[in-house]
Amino acid sequence: MYNNKKQPSIGQVIRRIRSNEISLKYSLFGGESFLEDYFIFELSKKFLSHNQQTSYFSMDQDSDEKLFRELSAISLFEDKRVIVVREIKKLKSKSSREDLIEYLKSPNPSTVLVIISKEYDLRNKFLGNIAKFSDFLDLRTPFQQKMKEWIKYIVKYKRIKITDEVIDNYINYYGDSISHVLNE
Repeated sequence: MYNNKKQPSIGQVIRRIRSNEISLKYSLFGGESFLEDYFIFELSKKFLSHNQQTSYFSMDQDSDEKLFRELSAISLFEDKRVIVVREIKKLKSKSSREDLIEYLKSPNPSTVLVIISKEYDLRNKFLGNIAKFSDFLDLRTPFQQKMKEWIKYIVKYKRIKITDEVIDNYINYYGDSISHVLNE
């Protein structure tokens, strides 16, 4: 099961990625869609070449076989790949779950696997094992102060001029997720 060591923040992990410290396996639990998308964007931008693309799987729509076929594919040209898997708890069969954990123990060196769960339930044995054998990130909606830091970072990045007071108002009205605040 997952060991409760000190987890790096998403900001720390993104700084590592930007300095080429890239893991071959990440798990993002908590369901904050903006942070998930931001993480995938930063990872893909740094890890992949211009002509390479990120592959997406959703286990409520794609088959286990299709996912494992992609994970076990070896490129003749050593192309790098990022594979994002959403709805991981929908991976139903015991053998597929065991195969995924075995893959995490010995991943393909040209592939970065990003596993996403909306749920943050490390008591669940399957999710706990995924967290244990990957670089785990807690992507639950941040508390108000952290949310404000993220919003300020994003508006600065996008060169939007906005006061702290207005940001506070948006967070008060739409603060159930970063993406809701940004959409408003």
